[in-house]
Amino acid sequence: MPYRTQSSDTIEAADRAHYEILRRMSRRERAKMAARLTARNWAGMKRALLRAHPDWTPQQLQIEWVRIQYGEGLARSYAASLGASLPQEKALDVA
Repeated sequence: MPYRTQSSDTIEAADRAHYEILRRMSRRERAKMAARLTARNWAGMKRALLRAHPDWTPQQLQIEWVRIQYGEGLARSYAASLGASLPQEKALDVA
């Protein structure tokens, strides 16, 4: 079976080099890299939510973040545990 890159816009040589670098990393290094990327993703999502709804309370923003990340059902449960409800308007449409 021929080699297939993980991304359609990446040439095979670059793809192989990338995975070789990842293979050489220790589990700890890969975990740290994943944690950094996750933190960056969360920070970006928070900035996007703040831009979309600067008038929302921190609690509303957190509930909306949970909805985007984990779905409406969990967000509804989370909001109820706080004695709150879901924001009436979705901040970001992510389907």
